[in-house]
Amino acid sequence: MIIRATLENFTRHHFSRDLARSDEYSFGIEAATLLTDLARNIVSISKCRKCHKGWYFTTLNGLCSRHPYISRSTINRTLMKLRKEEILKATDEFNKRKYDRTLWYSIADPEILRLGSGGEDNISYVVNDAVKYGIEAAILLSNVKYWTTYNMIDTPGYLHEHQPLSPAKLSDHSLVNLPMNPWTVRRALRVLAEDGALERKRSNIKGDGSYLYRAVETRHGLVKAPDSDYPTERTIHD
Repeated sequence: MIIRATLENFTRHHFSRDLARSDEYSFGIEAATLLTDLARNIVSISKCRKCHKGWYFTTLNGLCSRHPYISRSTINRTLMKLRKEEILKATDEFNKRKYDRTLWYSIADPEILRLGSGGEDNISYVVNDAVKYGIEAAILLSNVKYWTTYNMIDTPGYLHEHQPLSPAKLSDHSLVNLPMNPWTVRRALRVLAEDGALERKRSNIKGDGSYLYRAVETRHGLVKAPDSDYPTERTIHD
């Protein structure tokens, strides 16, 4: 079987699993996504000699444009919460015009900056899927498609087999460890099944009322898409 895919509408975003939920941090998906965005841009620019930190200039409109699957109010509320907890530092003192109140952001904790800017244990998803289904469902869909493609290497017929997707196991910290609770996973699976992104059927095991799922092949195929791209708007130079 030949699986074809195009780059059209296949832009991916990602965030650090450890920032979303780990023994050390538990910011949640939206905050981890924004921290990853900011961290990637902070480490890619020159250091400001005045404060010995990397700073990144962006607007609320810019963040909303890059993350259309997160509401403006949620982005604003999340940024304010991270600033209140002193995870994020923000200032407008680097702007050339005094009336310009647009903020520059820096991340105080070097470990958060490292996790957000690195490619270590990231969770990725397709942006258009997040817009259409919500970010949690997009994460699940990306996960199912990835493992379907992986298992098809040794078992070509895997694409046509329905598999159990236990919300409890998918959210279990010691197993798959997706950063969402079982109820959220269950709701996301229902959204994907009702829209036809996943095909589901009842288990054939007597007395078992759970569902089995399989990924529905689209014209884009099931291959893993390119890495995410967060464009830089403006940088500080030494």
